[in-house]
Amino acid sequence: MTMSDSTRASVDDLVGAVAGADIRWTPDDDGRIANTEVVDAAAGTVTCADTSNWPRIVGGLYERGVRLAVRGGGWSPGGRSTRAGAVVLSTSANRDTTITDTGDLRVEAGTLTGAASARLDAASRAMTLPVPSEPGLIGASLAGGVGFTFRRDGFICDALQSITMVTAAGDVIDADDTTHPELMRAVRGAGYAPGLITSAVFTTRPLSAIRVQQQIIDIDHAVDALMFYDAWTRDLSADVTSVVMIRHAPPVPGIDTAAVGRPALVLTTVHSGDLSAADADLVPLDSLAGVLFARRFDTTLHQLRAVTDAGFTRQRFGIRTASGWSAGLSAADVEAVVALSDSIPTSDTVIEVAALGGAIAGPARPSCAAGRDQRHLLNVMTIWNENTDRERALEFLATSREVIRRIRVGTDVAASFADVEDLSTMKPDEQTFDIFRQFDPDHLFTSALTVKENVHVR
Repeated sequence: MTMSDSTRASVDDLVGAVAGADIRWTPDDDGRIANTEVVDAAAGTVTCADTSNWPRIVGGLYERGVRLAVRGGGWSPGGRSTRAGAVVLSTSANRDTTITDTGDLRVEAGTLTGAASARLDAASRAMTLPVPSEPGLIGASLAGGVGFTFRRDGFICDALQSITMVTAAGDVIDADDTTHPELMRAVRGAGYAPGLITSAVFTTRPLSAIRVQQQIIDIDHAVDALMFYDAWTRDLSADVTSVVMIRHAPPVPGIDTAAVGRPALVLTTVHSGDLSAADADLVPLDSLAGVLFARRFDTTLHQLRAVTDAGFTRQRFGIRTASGWSAGLSAADVEAVVALSDSIPTSDTVIEVAALGGAIAGPARPSCAAGRDQRHLLNVMTIWNENTDRERALEFLATSREVIRRIRVGTDVAASFADVEDLSTMKPDEQTFDIFRQFDPDHLFTSALTVKENVHVR
């Protein structure tokens, strides 16, 4: 869709009349998404310093028949925050983040995970947050969202208490489970909202220190380690969140340099409950064989980001994913997953298995987030920076996708990791679709992605 010169001029007039608002018709760093695999063909990007002025802008764009997309951090692997020919509503100027008197976290639309994490850390509070610091928190919650406390605190969306949303027509909706229960259920996990969420409130809990156990295991012992993991996590305390990543071994202090850059199984386990019980919950991990590196230490969730953010140092990169949910891993499943390590194409590529259960299986609030009744989240992410690595990465993804499809239950993917290919086929359930249609009858906020041609992904 190409915007006419007259429409563009009218949009210029609209935005120019709003204090603190600006529109750019050429892409810049604020107008791009992270994933270079998505052809970001939006027509322009609007920012607005005062959230109270967004209704005027959104309503005016609606009157002009302009397609819309919403961008927080721009880190959706599938590229939800762009749309061909659309005007992107960038919330990068709206990042106020506060802890309320009741200990809840209130954020504006553009608040990034790292800022929310710092605010929670200062108040000794916690909720599930994305592992990288750059994703927008509200966008992550719309996709369900996982992090290092999800077995204790649920998906990110489970903490979503209330929202303020601007509809396509420019109306302002203050919604919670009492006033708009069906809308709240829908936005928790659907992956997007039928409007621009300008602020949100999340429930948090008191938390100071956590205990972390990190282990890097030789790939020759990965099958046994993953079989152990499947059995160990069946009756795991909800205070423990544990994630397996098969990837190139990182250069952590103390590891044999000969192991760095070679495939290995990296097991990160976080205990976010009573630390007096932590060692008893974690001690079974000490029986694993083939350990190349291990440490157990106390820290805070925010301080842990110094470790996890080391793998996310670039602003733009290519990324493709394959994900799903497992009811449990058989020996054949484990062997197939570990065999993928033979062809890992880049140092940032990861094959993830994360145990579910705990608060995820029994959320405090209704949602449409998928995967709650399964045993594991499965996710393969192949990430590259140099275009010369792209072909190998896509070949690896094609093989990985076949493995995930054989193992996973049903056809649902994890909305947090939905691939550009997945977004073209993902549809909300009928209840969610009906609610979204009420607030966005003309589908102005519906993603319509333009993906690079790719013959490798089936």
